[in-house]
Amino acid sequence: MKKNETNKVYVPVKEYILRLIRCGQLAEGKSIESEEALAKRFAVSRRSVRVALKELADWGYLNKIQGKGTFVTYSELRAGINRQRSYDLKIFVVLAEEKEHISDYFQDFISGIAYAASLKGCKLVYTAPLSDFKTAFKLYEKEGCSGIIWLKANFDLQPVVKEFDKLGIPQILINRKIEGISSICTDEDSAFEEIINFFSEIGHRKIVFINLGIQENIFKQRSFYFRKHTNLMRIAAEELLFQIPFGFDYFKKLDSVFSGTDAPTSIILGGHYILKCLLPWLTSRQIPEEFSVLCFNDSPEAVSFRTPITVYSDPRREIGKKALELLELSIYGKAIKGECQLVKGNLIARRSCAIPFYLRNNVESVISPPIFKGSNDYL
Repeated sequence: MKKNETNKVYVPVKEYILRLIRCGQLAEGKSIESEEALAKRFAVSRRSVRVALKELADWGYLNKIQGKGTFVTYSELRAGINRQRSYDLKIFVVLAEEKEHISDYFQDFISGIAYAASLKGCKLVYTAPLSDFKTAFKLYEKEGCSGIIWLKANFDLQPVVKEFDKLGIPQILINRKIEGISSICTDEDSAFEEIINFFSEIGHRKIVFINLGIQENIFKQRSFYFRKHTNLMRIAAEELLFQIPFGFDYFKKLDSVFSGTDAPTSIILGGHYILKCLLPWLTSRQIPEEFSVLCFNDSPEAVSFRTPITVYSDPRREIGKKALELLELSIYGKAIKGECQLVKGNLIARRSCAIPFYLRNNVESVISPPIFKGSNDYL
């Protein structure tokens, strides 16, 4: 059999044994099926089986003892796996959008993943979102991949993620959380702390947060952190939830919220998609004369708006880079399953945030009180 033909048929044998090891069906120290049994199971030659077993032995998963059989190695013995073996890896990257319509937002994550892959020599296999597990798994197996990075595992994709997890396949989620699945996320607790402190220092004392009214954890968390930090800063806060899509009635509701003598002076938008939906309404407002606007995550719309909009930006390239690094560790059994690594983002202040209009003739009232009672050591 030619070498390239062997490469095509041994991959299912290798992945089958890996799944059994990762999900615990093949425990450490236990023997695996004989070469003859595996060859019969997959209808391949014993030579192809040997190629699969040798690769798993090279990776540190198996140990062949002459005359006794092949056994699953103990995890601590895998710790010395050579970094060079990353060149054997193919990573399955599940995109958030169709390949032809990838937004700048997700391109940044991809560039971080690709940069880390180039350093390690990993190969990347991109696929559009796949909500059918059988289709996704068939493609994953065909490509001979060793793990998965999900750019946006929304509700419809989460059942697929869980099915892959049952097979013991290493996976990393980006900015999403599912119990038992490792993830790399923006540190949103510190993000909202920085945002609320920023607004407070400018002089804002009443803030509205507009968030998506759906059941995904990422949006629930943003609501939680908004309430947490406005309470800590003793700032009046109001949260508005909306369902997709926006409409004229919703704009009228916003007009009613931002009118009157006790109207909010600032607004936080819970995502770049919300900004897109709100652009017609924001266009009719005078920014920053009436209130300050901050959007969670940067976008072309935020930069190019007539009054460029302040943003708190995900460290997207860094998250992509760390996602691949954590997946590599997971593949080799060096990571804690289900761990979540947090990465701090950046607040980029633009002209949409300024001292509230009603305070501009009385700038002294903007100055924060001293932290310690009786102290004069502040500006």
